[in-house]
Amino acid sequence: MKNKTFKSLISSLMAGAVIISSMCVGMFAYGDDTVAINSANFPDDNWRTVVKNYYDANGDGYLSSDERVGSVMSVSGMLEDACGENAQISNLKGIEYFTNIKRLRCGGIGLKTLDVTAMPQLIEITCEGNELTALDLSQNTRLEWLNCSSNAFASIDVSANTKLTKLDCYANHLTSLDVSALTSLATLRCQQNELTALDLSSNTALQTLMCANNHLTALNLSANTQLTSVTNTMIGYQTVDARAVVDGDVYLVNLAVADSQNIVSTSLDRIEVADGEDIAVSGYDGNDFVAFNVADIADGVDYVYDVQLAGAESMAVHVNVERDFWQVNFYTAADKQTLITSCIVNTGESAPTPEITYIPQCKAFDSWSEDFTSVTTDMDVYAIWRDDHHYDVTAFDGTTVIVSCPGCNDSSTYSWIDLFTKRSGDASYVPEVDRNSDGVINVKDYALMSRQFRQ
Repeated sequence: MKNKTFKSLISSLMAGAVIISSMCVGMFAYGDDTVAINSANFPDDNWRTVVKNYYDANGDGYLSSDERVGSVMSVSGMLEDACGENAQISNLKGIEYFTNIKRLRCGGIGLKTLDVTAMPQLIEITCEGNELTALDLSQNTRLEWLNCSSNAFASIDVSANTKLTKLDCYANHLTSLDVSALTSLATLRCQQNELTALDLSSNTALQTLMCANNHLTALNLSANTQLTSVTNTMIGYQTVDARAVVDGDVYLVNLAVADSQNIVSTSLDRIEVADGEDIAVSGYDGNDFVAFNVADIADGVDYVYDVQLAGAESMAVHVNVERDFWQVNFYTAADKQTLITSCIVNTGESAPTPEITYIPQCKAFDSWSEDFTSVTTDMDVYAIWRDDHHYDVTAFDGTTVIVSCPGCNDSSTYSWIDLFTKRSGDASYVPEVDRNSDGVINVKDYALMSRQFRQ
């Protein structure tokens, strides 16, 4: 009896094991190399749809090793075909199951994360035009081409990728880029970033370089003799920020430029006369750009830098000048032809009101054209004048009265008969003829003018 019970128990356990084993095969895979196409393995819905449409040949919801062959995967085209125009994939988790892929192309699909650490076989990754902020390439030592342009990288480490021959990382937010380990690098495109320095001394195989629109102050290409057709469009349009200070009557814009002897010219270059000879003087003195007028630095400073490579164009750099002082110019009139005075004012302070020593003929000062209290920018201020004529009777012959402004000789001629008996408030009343100022032009005024202008 006991033996029957024991045998029955063993049979039940074996049957249960068979059921569980069957369930596991149904839930996960048919074999060790089979991958279920589910949310656990492929969490992004659109990515999972792509995998089903393109790789699940028999439609059973699983990927066999035979279904995961192929050395090239172009996700972008497959995504639009499988999910429609403008569809996106935020996460390519599950890509690691495709162990034969050597070229992964997943540009412009909306990726926020990309993990390729389990794909050491990759020789090409093109993931441009996504929203990636980080990419671990430490395991991808076979990589030959990386295109991660137009993402949101602040940094990228390619020190392990010594086989790279082509690196496209332009239009990111890179503040530094170390390519010293990439001795086979032939193409580097790192324009439109935030780079402040770029050392290419180890990249002697470099044939193509694009590094324009960064913040480089200097660039040495003397080691990159295989570069050809290097133009300012490729390496220039650099912008940097520097602060200006006032030193007496000189304005200094401080900027450290490596190997400053390679500065070809600046927008502040000038001619000085010494012993009767004209001498060209650089606007950069080794530490600062030197200006003698605020207007010369108001729109920044420009300089051109020799990159020390035969046949290459020089690199153009624009310096955005930051300052906390401003120049206020005072002029006598709106034409700004005659300067009264200039003064330097710190941000938020008021400019002192100048003394006006010249007053235009028949004018009186009315106001200044702008408010120069709490100054926050360079200003041109001019005086606004009002008419200030002083009229008086300048001639009288008994029948005709001439009233003139002695300052400008503006005059009017009147008939005494027309003015006689006119009172203040009348349209034809002329106050200058009312000599005794009693409000009426009468014989008393006639007598006073006759006495003044006796024939």
